[in-house]
Amino acid sequence: MTKLMVCNKCGWAHIPRTEAEVLEDARNFKAYFDRLSPEQQFSDYRRHEYGVEQAVAQSKQCFKCGNPNTDFHQETDDDRISAGVTIQGIIVPDK
Repeated sequence: MTKLMVCNKCGWAHIPRTEAEVLEDARNFKAYFDRLSPEQQFSDYRRHEYGVEQAVAQSKQCFKCGNPNTDFHQETDDDRISAGVTIQGIIVPDK
């Protein structure tokens, strides 16, 4: 099982992803989003624009506190991540 990445600042858990994975998902979502009517865009997502670059940039920081992806650690038993928590992805930087 893949170990989660945990923010060193706030302790929020994230799923490790590559930048290529996030970029592909963001491009796919952009194509879907652009096919929606303006009414659907706003009704479903509260926006009329979606930026691939912004989505990738947001995946390089903690979803909860904004801490950069360079300040994370791999999950340990001491982290005690609860089952069923909501977990966002984070781009794991190349070492």
